[in-house]
Amino acid sequence: MPTISADDLNTYFVSVGPRVTGEIAGLGDVPEVACRLPRVGACALQLSPLSLGELRAIVFGLSSSSACGDDGISIHMFRMSFDSIGEVRYCLSVYGGTSKENLCRVQKVLNYAAKVVFGRRKYDHASDLLRRLEWFSADQLVSYHTLSLLHKVRRSGEPEELAAGLATVAEARGRDRDVVTRQDHLLHVPRCRTEMGRRRFQCRGPAAYNALPPDLLRLPPHLFGCRLRRHLRVGTDLRRD
Repeated sequence: MPTISADDLNTYFVSVGPRVTGEIAGLGDVPEVACRLPRVGACALQLSPLSLGELRAIVFGLSSSSACGDDGISIHMFRMSFDSIGEVRYCLSVYGGTSKENLCRVQKVLNYAAKVVFGRRKYDHASDLLRRLEWFSADQLVSYHTLSLLHKVRRSGEPEELAAGLATVAEARGRDRDVVTRQDHLLHVPRCRTEMGRRRFQCRGPAAYNALPPDLLRLPPHLFGCRLRRHLRVGTDLRRD
């Protein structure tokens, strides 16, 4: 068998790169080759939904690093703002129907999360950050969740406890059903004497629902949420201008 020294092997493998590059360059225009996943990888790749708890376990299982991706967000920053999602949802369920003073606490959580994402200081303004992230304000989040729940209840009739408290103007009229008005298809808004009563779901929900465009109310629940987000965001942009 021929004997080959280590230097010969090194020389051969070092020359492979320049030699192949020169051969390819001599071919002229090389056609583009379509990218294709390996056969094993393509067959084994399957996407499945994750719960919020499973996603949290994956995020917090990553090694800590200060390196940033293309969006400028590091793993450390993402971890700090991740738990704010659950806090905002909890605050909306507790303070969604209370005073503006309590709702400001939810807004502070959103402002803090936006500052963490962009690495801003504690006393920096957060309005421009929320706009860049396309996040809703606390008031908009309350409106979104209230209207989404109400639309789902109206379409499905569940839960029965909430559905029983919702009626149209015609249904709430009772004995005077022979009278026909242009507001008969709207939801009935109960009269409330106190501010706390007007903040109840049965009052604030129908009042906001009646103000939505008719074409939006006719959408099924799985399309209603996306269009509602767009409607609320457009209204915010108009008020800002």
